[in-house]
Amino acid sequence: MTGRTHLATGIAGGLALAYLAGGMPHQQLLIVAMTMVGSLLPDVDHPQSILSGYIPGSGIILNGIMGIRHRGFTHSLLFVGLFVTIPHIMANFAPIPDQLIAICAGMLIHFAGDMLTPQGVPLLYPLKANWKLAPGVLLSIGHGLIESLVFVTAAGGIVYLLVLHVQRYL
Repeated sequence: MTGRTHLATGIAGGLALAYLAGGMPHQQLLIVAMTMVGSLLPDVDHPQSILSGYIPGSGIILNGIMGIRHRGFTHSLLFVGLFVTIPHIMANFAPIPDQLIAICAGMLIHFAGDMLTPQGVPLLYPLKANWKLAPGVLLSIGHGLIESLVFVTAAGGIVYLLVLHVQRYL
């Protein structure tokens, strides 16, 4: 999937999480922002990803120097687990903050999107098996069409969830 589709699904997922979490508008905005970042984070191993532009050299270091291939380690449940566990241990097992949960939710949203592509994702990395969602039905329609449908659905979800958020505070 392209970065714009991951971004749109991340925003839609973030708005849904923020709506369910409730709280003050600034807290909800932070949840949306963190889910959006999480939806882009797995592609940091690609030199031309959206986040790689904001983290200079990340794609080159991960992909070129460290040999982490695109849709490898950063597209796995191991990556998500380490992303939560390391800060949790470093904070002496303090409760996991909502922002970290939102980032992980964004990563899982990213994985779901990439599971609609012919390549799938290695959820159980380092095992080499790639996981796909409904490969016999969705993927036979065509990658471009599916991505366009996901993008339009996410965009519609964003509008709907924004209306819900605005109604909550009127």
